[in-house]
Amino acid sequence: MKFNLSISRNSHNRVGITVKCKTSRQTFLKLDLSLEEYAEVITGLSHVEIEGVVNGMNLVGKEKLVEARTVRVDETIGFQGKELVAAWLSRNCKEEGWELDTYLGSQKSIVYDHTNMNYIINYSVYKYVESALEAM
Repeated sequence: MKFNLSISRNSHNRVGITVKCKTSRQTFLKLDLSLEEYAEVITGLSHVEIEGVVNGMNLVGKEKLVEARTVRVDETIGFQGKELVAAWLSRNCKEEGWELDTYLGSQKSIVYDHTNMNYIINYSVYKYVESALEAM
């Protein structure tokens, strides 16, 4: 398996280490270390006890499939703003077997169509499936 490892320091002098599965794009391990703990680890001291969060282990090794979706809505819905449109999507655009991504932060997420006098909502859905590499 392939993973992405990130190490960063924040403004509170804490070192964050995250591990993300390259296939599923799921961050499944987040560690939080003091500078002293980090120094101990990188200078060869083993078994340093630290705080961390494990999340999404059931998705590690799976492939994330993402598909774009578009829905047209009348002006009363599209004009409400991103938070209310996201809530409307959650109520009206769920599909069996798919998770709804209600992120509407891009400029093309909510577009007014002057010709038809309605809004076009561009969003995405995703699901995790067994990786082709896992099946072999």
